[in-house]
Amino acid sequence: MRSMFKAVLAALVVATVGFAPVKAHANAIGDTVNLTYYYPNASTTYYNSTTVANTSSTPEFTINGTTFNFMTVDITATQIITTFLNTGQFTPSGSLVGYYLSDLTKAFNSISLDASTTSAPPTGINLIGNGTLQINFSGMNVVAGQKYVLNYTNAAAAVTPEPSSLLLLGTGLLGVVGAARRRFMTA
Repeated sequence: MRSMFKAVLAALVVATVGFAPVKAHANAIGDTVNLTYYYPNASTTYYNSTTVANTSSTPEFTINGTTFNFMTVDITATQIITTFLNTGQFTPSGSLVGYYLSDLTKAFNSISLDASTTSAPPTGINLIGNGTLQINFSGMNVVAGQKYVLNYTNAAAAVTPEPSSLLLLGTGLLGVVGAARRRFMTA
């Protein structure tokens, strides 16, 4: 009887460890992301692509022009890196010439400029209502090879620890029942 009690207790401990919550990731790696580039204004979609953010050395997005490449956008675990591939000015000035970047799995919830940025700052950078990043390069002068680097965080998926909490409660109740049974048997 005692060995059966130990076996049940050991199984509960193993099950509790097996159901322990795993911390959710708070970055975009593995998430589905969408980039829409607008040119020459906010009502004209020039480029639109959806992909899964990954850790490969190939950028997630390459925005091509008709005669040259504009830029690449790479998403790492902590940064969004825009690399300009040509020297020139984003025109026309005064309207949206830039991109919207959305994490379709979890919203971006904070952004900040990284010190490794080598380009001038864009005309505008915003996190809009649904956690979408909007960057406007309108009128901005860039040099090939310059980078605009943003640090970001995403809202982590909520961790739900109910299975391990219930197993812990069950283990405690089993211990109380065992102690009461032992006291009853010796009385």
